[in-house]
Amino acid sequence: RLVQNELCDMAQLKSGSIIFGVSSFRGRYLLPKILKRFYEKYPNIRVDIVEANSMALEDKIVDGSLDLAIVALPLTKITHEVEFLKKDEIVIVANREHPVMKYAHKKEGFPDCWVNLKDTAEFEYILSDYDTILGSISRQQFKKAGIKVKSHNTNITADMGAAMAREGLGLAFTYRSCAETYKDAVYLSIGTQGVFLDLALVYPYTNYRPKAAAALGQAIKEFMTEDLA
Repeated sequence: RLVQNELCDMAQLKSGSIIFGVSSFRGRYLLPKILKRFYEKYPNIRVDIVEANSMALEDKIVDGSLDLAIVALPLTKITHEVEFLKKDEIVIVANREHPVMKYAHKKEGFPDCWVNLKDTAEFEYILSDYDTILGSISRQQFKKAGIKVKSHNTNITADMGAAMAREGLGLAFTYRSCAETYKDAVYLSIGTQGVFLDLALVYPYTNYRPKAAAALGQAIKEFMTEDLA
């Protein structure tokens, strides 16, 4: 594959392919717009998408089966430098009529509210699995707050959990960047300061970076920069 990429580079990005990794949940919101812009500039470069959670994507970067990926930090196996993209907030998604709203506080200068995690302990949660970033961080937050969480669904995808929470079937976690606008949905910051993670662009550890992969990485960074503006 390395020789193939070098030959494509000699053709000045007129052909080639990229294997790109992204989580299904985040990719659903970000990737279509990014790829549309990328294909307008590089119509003959094929992007093959691998969907997996950040932990699995890290493994695939390490074994060289991906050309680049968007992952959530911190990483556990990659020690080489990664490219920071943006901070993303982890928020609680709920139905507007859910009783948790009696504990919601207005956040000065922001349209959304915040809630003390301890005040949500009496309510049912819909959680992602332990091997996902949302599943892992949410459980860390419960432990930090001294909460024993109530949940009958503990292996739900983030997308399904958010959809169920919007219908009032419990509380779930989602990313601010993936928060869809629905009439009956609200997104609550966790505490007054919120809970955030860093997103990064990561390439395999190699002295050679294919121009096509670098071009897609640049398109992603430009999109993220505009999204922050």
